[in-house]
Parts: sequence; C-alpha cells; structure tokens
Amino acid sequence: MRYATSIINKCAKIQYLFIYQVFILKLLHCDFLFYFWFLEILNTMKKIIVLFLITFAFFRCGEEVEFNTPSFSAKKDGNIWEAVSYTANLDNSGVLTIVAFNNFETITLVAFPSDASLCTGVFQDNVGSCYEVVENASFATLLDVDEVFYSTSNEPDETVQVYPPAGVINLRDINLEEGVVSGEFYFNAFSNSGLSAVNFNEGFFHNVPLIGAVAVGGSTNTSCDSAENSVNATSITYNATPTNDPQYEDICNAYRTALLNKISSCGDPGGTIQDMVDALDCTATTTLTTSIEVEVDGIDRVFNANESVTLIGTTKTVIVEDAANTDYVQFDIEEGQTGTDIVTNFVININGVNHEPIPGNMTLGEFTTTITTNSNTAIQGTFSGAVNDYNGGQDVGLSMGVIDINY
Repeated sequence: MRYATSIINKCAKIQYLFIYQVFILKLLHCDFLFYFWFLEILNTMKKIIVLFLITFAFFRCGEEVEFNTPSFSAKKDGNIWEAVSYTANLDNSGVLTIVAFNNFETITLVAFPSDASLCTGVFQDNVGSCYEVVENASFATLLDVDEVFYSTSNEPDETVQVYPPAGVINLRDINLEEGVVSGEFYFNAFSNSGLSAVNFNEGFFHNVPLIGAVAVGGSTNTSCDSAENSVNATSITYNATPTNDPQYEDICNAYRTALLNKISSCGDPGGTIQDMVDALDCTATTTLTTSIEVEVDGIDRVFNANESVTLIGTTKTVIVEDAANTDYVQFDIEEGQTGTDIVTNFVININGVNHEPIPGNMTLGEFTTTITTNSNTAIQGTFSGAVNDYNGGQDVGLSMGVIDINY
C-alpha cells in the first residue's frame, strides 16, 4: 500500500500546481493557454487516477482469499489447505459425512442429527445448526500425508497438552433440491498416540455435492461420478482407521453407504461392489491381539502378555512377556521407520536369562530383523538369528520370529 500512498501524494502535488498556474494565467488574461493547460492537466489526472485504482485493486486481491463455487478450504496450522475433490453423504439416519481431499491429505467431517444445536456465539452471524465434535457422536478427522490419523475423539498425551480436543461443524445450508451443502468448521485433533496435534480454523465449504438419501421428485439425485468420488474418499479414511478406534463403526458405515450409492447410481453387473459391501465388518473391536512368536532352538515360544509400547522422544521401547512365566522380549525402534535391521537393543529373556544378538555365528545365522509396519497403532515384522547370554553360555538359535504388536 506504500506505492498507492505515493500516487495519492503525487495527485495532491499536481492539484496544487494546477491551481497555482491557473491563478497566474488568469492574471495574465491568457485564456487560450488556460484552456490548453487545463486539458493537459485533466488528461494527466485521469491516467494517474486509473493507475491508482488498478494498484488499489491489486493490493485488495492480495489480501483476500478467493472464494470459489463450489469449494472446501481451511487453514491447517496457519497454512491454507484447499481441497481438489469433495463430496457429502447423507444416510438414511440423517448422518451427514463430508470428505475432502487435496491430493495428499483427507479431512472427514461427520455430523449426527442428535448433536444439532443453535450457533449462538459460535460463528459470527449465528446462522444454521452447530455440531460439537467432542464428547458427542459427531467428529472430525484428518489422514495426513504421512498416513498419520488424527481425530477429535483422541485425547492428548498429558506430556504434550492438558487441554482436550475441540471443534464445531456449522451446517449453514443443506439444499436438498440442488443436492449441495454449505457451512463452516474448525477443530483441533490428536493422533492415536496423543503425542501429535493438528489444528484447523477458518474452515469453509460451499455447495459441496450432496449424495445419498436425498430424494428429489421421487428419485435419488446422485450421479455416477459423484458416487465414485464418494467411494474413493470414504475408502481412504476407512482404510486408515483401526478397528479399535472409537469412530470406526461410523467411518465404516459411511464407506458402506458410499458403496451402496455407487451400486444404485452406476450399477453393479458383476456383483463386485456388493461383494465388497458383504465383506465389510463394521463392528469395532475392543481389544487387539499382540504377540511375538519365535522358535528357540526349535521350541515354539509365544510372548503375548503385559505388552507395553513406550515412546521417549522418537524412540519406541517394546516389551512383551510370556504369560506362563517371567520371560520376555524387548527392543527399541525409531518412530515410523521400516526396513531391515533397524531394531536396536534387542533382548530375549529365556528361562530368566537375557540373551542378545551375537555376530559371526554362520551355523545359526546372523541376527536380522525386518519391520514392515511401524505406525501409531501397530508394529509388525520378522526376526531370526543367533543370540547369546554373553556370560559363557551357548549360542541360541532363533528362527521364524514374528512380531505382531497392536496397541
């Protein structure tokens, strides 16, 4: 705006000069020169005013976010987050699910009709119905570019934050005839471990295509393309949600509804989509099995009790005990890493004696590990090779070791 100010100053200077010169010309009775000079000054003023208006418009455009129709955008941790595809689904129970995708990340907003309340004091103009996404059935999630799943249903770790998650979905307009939904939202959510957080504010969605149980003139207002987009979007969230997540059933049912809408909109001649629907189990599990199984010198051992995964900094320490005695397996791994031989500080306690990997045993094999999954909820992989108590004992061979940690 400094440049625009300089233009105003120049206009003022020209105006003063013009008045002064008019006064002199009038004193000299030079009417012809007066009109000539007047036209020149007027032409110059027009050019400067036009330039000023263009400059002002340029700066105004730079300060405002363009509002497209339809659109879905927000600020994620202070940075603009804008979707390239989005869809809304309204099921037979009136549950509205909005899914937006920006080519890298997926936002899911779910509003249950039982949570609807007035928006007084929540948004600026108090228009529409508001849905709290904490301590209600309604919720909001993010699947980020690193496949970390954030949800308003997750509580923060006390070492990170003492304040609980928060957020509101504001449904300003649901137009059943045109099949679109508009509104606002904000929320902060936490990863499954509670150690990472994400914040969205200034969220807007406008004329997002609405599919599902929206009857218009006795038929469902759903195109095949919209149904396909809804399946693609809801499947991303479904595949990223563990079965013990508090919102698993709702997310699974949203995916199921999207598949059924696709059948009705696009057809399913071979029955492939119906097979996918039949294969879905939307029942959430309350516990996940955890075990480390291995053959110790040819004898099967199973460690599946009192498992713990402790995160200190970026290092996870895993301990799983044998339910029949005090033996255990313990190891460290960096958060998120997968690959070969990334496990450190491996210890297997056999008959009360700790054994650690020992190099150079070509008969039993070098100790090696392969980690295939290392997320906020699971660690999976394999291991084998020679270990020793480093106290004069015999080398012990581990084979067919399987790590399956779910937490």
